[in-house]
Amino acid sequence: MRLEPEVNEPQMKMLTTDHGLGKQLQELLRDALQVPETVRSFEVRFAVGEIVTVKCEYFATEPDEGFQAPALTLDGHPAGAERDQRMPL
Repeated sequence: MRLEPEVNEPQMKMLTTDHGLGKQLQELLRDALQVPETVRSFEVRFAVGEIVTVKCEYFATEPDEGFQAPALTLDGHPAGAERDQRMPL
């Protein structure tokens, strides 16, 4: 059984944020919603009967140097930290 598309089905228009209508919409929403410049991307959700929600993905504020785990001794204490010698190891 083959499913044929509806003849009256509207075709979705593809937009990009770097030119044309896509750029205009992005700028309008960014200004209206006061999305900060530090946001890498944002999503706006419009649902019937619900409040409009905005989800933002932010750029890192510090250079990504990777995770630097603190140095620990073999017994799990921070290296170089003073500790009470009476505590069991």
